[in-house]
Amino acid sequence: CYPQTFLSKMFVDVRTQKGAIINLSSIAAEYVILHQNMYGATKRFNDYLSMGYALEYPDFDVISVKPGGVESPLS
Repeated sequence: CYPQTFLSKMFVDVRTQKGAIINLSSIAAEYVILHQNMYGATKRFNDYLSMGYALEYPDFDVISVKPGGVESPLS
């Protein structure tokens, strides 16, 4: 969580014009998934960070992308 917080704050501090912050979360932020507690918690943090920045910096577009499950050869 620290790198995302640090980079988002750094971006806000050095901005010179209107911009956007896009955070990658997951649908796991909305549901408790067995054996995925830490993953879900960090994704929930991403959502709350996005909501906080949206309130603090209304001149920025703050987006939290929450993709769901995907099926691939790796899963």
